[in-house]
Amino acid sequence: MERPNPFGQVARSYRKYVLGLGDEPAQEVTETFEVVDELPDELKGAEKERELCYPDYLDHDHKKQFPLAAVHNHGGRMYRGHDVPRFRLGVDKNSKEIATWRFALICIRDVDEAQQSVFGHPSHRYRPEDSSDGDLRLVQFMVHGGSQRPSIHLRINRERGEDGKPTSVVFWKCYAHSCVRNTDSEPAIGLEFGVNDDATVREGMPQGSRQLRELAGENSIWATHLLLNDIDKQPTTGATGRPVWRGITPAEIDQLATRAAAGEDLTEADRAIVALHRTSAVSIYTWVAAEQAEYCRPFFQYIRTVFFATATMGPWWYYRLASPEEDLDSANYPFEQIPPPRWLVTRWSVKRIGGKAVDASPVAWNKLSTIPDGIFPDLDGLAFEMRLGVAREADKDVSKSAELRALCRDQAGRFASLDAVDTFKDKINLLMTGGRRSSVLEISSMSANEASDIFRDAIVVRPVEVQRPLHPRIADFPNREIYDGQLKIAEANDVESALRELVEHLLEPLRNTGWNRSPRIGIDTSETKSELFGDTTSSVNDGEAAWILDTVVGFVLGGVNPVDIVIISPYYGQRRLVWKLLQDQDKSTGAKEVRVLSISEAESQHAKIAIVSLVANDPDKIGYICHPHDLCVEITRGSDYLFILGSFGKWAKVLQGLAVKPLHYRANALFRHLILGLFAKKEVITLQDWNDVMK
Repeated sequence: MERPNPFGQVARSYRKYVLGLGDEPAQEVTETFEVVDELPDELKGAEKERELCYPDYLDHDHKKQFPLAAVHNHGGRMYRGHDVPRFRLGVDKNSKEIATWRFALICIRDVDEAQQSVFGHPSHRYRPEDSSDGDLRLVQFMVHGGSQRPSIHLRINRERGEDGKPTSVVFWKCYAHSCVRNTDSEPAIGLEFGVNDDATVREGMPQGSRQLRELAGENSIWATHLLLNDIDKQPTTGATGRPVWRGITPAEIDQLATRAAAGEDLTEADRAIVALHRTSAVSIYTWVAAEQAEYCRPFFQYIRTVFFATATMGPWWYYRLASPEEDLDSANYPFEQIPPPRWLVTRWSVKRIGGKAVDASPVAWNKLSTIPDGIFPDLDGLAFEMRLGVAREADKDVSKSAELRALCRDQAGRFASLDAVDTFKDKINLLMTGGRRSSVLEISSMSANEASDIFRDAIVVRPVEVQRPLHPRIADFPNREIYDGQLKIAEANDVESALRELVEHLLEPLRNTGWNRSPRIGIDTSETKSELFGDTTSSVNDGEAAWILDTVVGFVLGGVNPVDIVIISPYYGQRRLVWKLLQDQDKSTGAKEVRVLSISEAESQHAKIAIVSLVANDPDKIGYICHPHDLCVEITRGSDYLFILGSFGKWAKVLQGLAVKPLHYRANALFRHLILGLFAKKEVITLQDWNDVMK
């Protein structure tokens, strides 16, 4: 994920005078502060909180079976910059990751473990005669290694269409909360892995499965065994709760169980759902190449460690280690004193005295693993996550925070929070809503908030009865895709304004490109190149910046008031470049008065003409510009005209299946629909076509 560079490479220095010894004159010492992407070697592993937050083992791990170094120092990397270490089935960086969906055979034992049911197929390889065993693609399996809430997922393809593709899918998610655990003399967790000829593979293997016997004979098998707390008997400490479902309600599962008890014949998928719902023991078997098996063992060690830590201490166990005296639900939990987990940190402010690095503090870090489908294993963990997200925002530089007197954020209808966070309203007045352009510090919740997703999800979009005057063709997309068709456009929007007439006159040459007079225009900058901004991790696109400069100056010289134009970009580097280009213009052009805003700054502002520079030019690495919240802001800031600069040609190839497919992810649906809509309405103009007729 791209990260804005809030400080550039600016280091501030000042002098201190330290009293000398005896009659020696005072020694002049220079103290400097610098923001860096790589922590100096002498400060690595030297955090003040290291003994508290980064122990080798948990105190109750008496036999030292679950090394926490697998989490906070995986592979000798204390500062990997992301939550889950990357485990691959080989040493090559192009080797497949272990944590992917795999076809699986599951063996489900009933509550008394007296009977077992077998479903699925353990491999993507099968023979025609295997089809007699049922749906060979019924079950898929994946391990999710989030450090604070790890889980094991099963996907059951419940129904298929005539083309064989799934039309109804159900997910079973087993978090560490559900596993049997022991913290006495023999610490244990109800999760075991094995590969090839390990004893854990052979023990309990269903004897009637020819496929398993063949894989075992080839030493190409991976086994996962789960022991779960009984449905009616939960632990009194640590994380608790049964596995959760998505795609089916508890009432529907109860109905299936009732039908099964009455002797009704259920489909294979429904029988698997009923068996999983009450089981206390599940074994999962899947194929892994014999030569890849050894690469699985570090992965198994990591997963068992985070399962043990979560099950025995509870979710968000890092924050329990960091403040052992306060419960997570305590009103006195010291959020402001708790540093983010070091493995998330990407940038530090380093203090040097006389050139020697003596201290460092995090200034930017990535988020912890999220739960994208919004189905959480427990409410207490959810409540803490929301409190953490709010606290991180409240802890930022208050000079760029504004008190929110009401829940309504702006006229576009952005309200402050869901009812679930009403208890935190006393802190909401400290949320960062934007920064001054002159400020050196600029850190968003994405760059310094490990609970950023839950925090942003708590800021919901609700329709208001009358939207500020957006042109109907600009308002159409957010009305359909974001506001569920409930936005009412003010009647005044249908009246051609003087500015619209002026801009349409200035854009008259575009008619030669096939422009249909739409006020929403996508400028395809596929042929330009995005690069890193200086020595930072932010990005710039010189081609987009040059277009913005020419267009803004052209509009202003043509009679458009500079205050009616706003430029928005999610990248700090691009904003700095565009702002500098505008400031270098002659004062008589008025270009210096045009606003250049980040997305957070733009939330509370609008203009008649909005220019959005998306910068990203690599279709394989689109980054965070797809986020629905950001898009909602970007496409609703311009009331009369909206120009969106982006790599539309390359993104279109992605949608056509001619490249990798990050745009097919569910989380990017809004971005995908925006691109498809621009092409469908013939609202995309290439940069070359624009330049040919406008210059």
